[in-house]
Amino acid sequence: VVVNTEIITLTYIDIIALMQDIKASGNHNVNEDRNKGLMARSQLQQLTQAYEEFREDGRVPASYEVVYLRAKKPTI
Repeated sequence: VVVNTEIITLTYIDIIALMQDIKASGNHNVNEDRNKGLMARSQLQQLTQAYEEFREDGRVPASYEVVYLRAKKPTI
């Protein structure tokens, strides 16, 4: 088995654009205990404030780690 990883960083104009991209890609919280309602305004403000610390060149970054696995059936 061979494992490779890659960090991909995308940038967004704001946190809303980031959240829309996450939703559009089909990613979401599958935890049964998650809050199934909308995010409270105060939570969105906290999230925005946290991301603003990383703003560069007018955009906020989001990094993803991609893991590639390759397995080969041994020859007999």
